[in-house]
Amino acid sequence: MDSAQSATRLAMFSKVRIEARTLEADCDQLLSRYSSLGPHAENAGTVANSIQDNLNERADKVESLFELASEPEASSAWRHQAQRHHEVLEDHKKTFSRLSNQYKLEQNRENLLSSVRSDIESHRARTPQDESTYYADERGRIEQSNSLADSLLQQAF
Repeated sequence: MDSAQSATRLAMFSKVRIEARTLEADCDQLLSRYSSLGPHAENAGTVANSIQDNLNERADKVESLFELASEPEASSAWRHQAQRHHEVLEDHKKTFSRLSNQYKLEQNRENLLSSVRSDIESHRARTPQDESTYYADERGRIEQSNSLADSLLQQAF
């Protein structure tokens, strides 16, 4: 391979690497912002989408770096740099996944608490007539279960 092609490959590798580093810095900022927002912030979804787009774009850049580093004339430094960008990408993916899971758990917990609160409020708001209807219905279901059990026992005898 002549020096012109080698210089072109070096320029391409450097360009892709700079783009990957810029995306890494952007992702660091987005992850920091996402972790400080909390699950109920209005723009948490937008930030999460931005992070996902960043991770996808970086995956493409890392793949390009590996392709360039796999050329026979590529130096071991190129392979090491591509590997390092891959490791940082995986670390950011894990961080994003962990934060997203924490937010989902928090939202589920709050939904559960909200559901329990609304059940308690509806129970407190129930009128005595509603309670007597509820207990009458419950008694009917118990009597029906007892009748079924009695008929099964009679058939067994």
